[in-house]
Amino acid sequence: MEAITISRSKLILTTVQDEVTKAKMSNASLANLIRNKEYNGFISKATTKRVKSMIEGFITSIETVQHKHKKVAIREKIQPTFATLTLPYKQFHKDNIIKRKCLTPFIEELKKFHNVKLYVWRAEPQDNGNIHFHILLDRYVDWSDIRTRWNRIINKLEYVDAFEQKWGHNNPNSTDIHGLEKVGSISSYICKYMTKNKVRRKIEGRVWGASKEFHNFKNLRIPFTYDLLEVTEMLVESGTIFPKLYDYCRIFSIKMNKLTDLIGSKIAAIYEHYINSIFTSKLLNYET
Repeated sequence: MEAITISRSKLILTTVQDEVTKAKMSNASLANLIRNKEYNGFISKATTKRVKSMIEGFITSIETVQHKHKKVAIREKIQPTFATLTLPYKQFHKDNIIKRKCLTPFIEELKKFHNVKLYVWRAEPQDNGNIHFHILLDRYVDWSDIRTRWNRIINKLEYVDAFEQKWGHNNPNSTDIHGLEKVGSISSYICKYMTKNKVRRKIEGRVWGASKEFHNFKNLRIPFTYDLLEVTEMLVESGTIFPKLYDYCRIFSIKMNKLTDLIGSKIAAIYEHYINSIFTSKLLNYET
């Protein structure tokens, strides 16, 4: 099997030698999937790669709408909103209760009142042990609305009331909107927050989630043709890319900006078309 895996940030050329190694890779992938089904409170390397790919596809889709469908983007307020949601008082409920009673209703309200369609969230512990969430949305939502909604919802578990008893007011600064205007690479910036894995404590249950469009999302794979093999050999000889040898395959990886400089924008266009078929149609309110 010879194929190319394409993501926003890099191109991976994978060459597997024969049917035996294909079977070994399949078994290894299945074993990894089984392990990941058992939530261990942390984010695995495989999950980290998947979440990064999802976020890259997410940002590519939004940028496509902004550049090619400007009127729709303005009318529908399509732009990435990246927020952090915290608890204003020492956590006194289990993680899963907070996810079920607070995070889920919060997302449902964003979908209902702000027409949010695509989202990705990540749960992790703060230094004080409290669970908190990073959430990426496909629409502009004003910071005050996010804070008002989140505070109202978490107060169903009496977190704002507890804060008020201690500090004397009921408007805690429990949310933070990340400014993305001056960020060089938005996808890299968000990926850093969404996939970090500091060892503080385990999170009970799921550590991340996303809208249904992401559930079966995979990076694009296309056949590894003879022409692309020639390009690969040229890049290896020039020292532009360096092959890595594994038990079952050889992998060549190259950043997309270098790829575009070297062989034009064909691969980048293929990736954009693939992402558009999955996500952009959702943003534009029609089905492919």
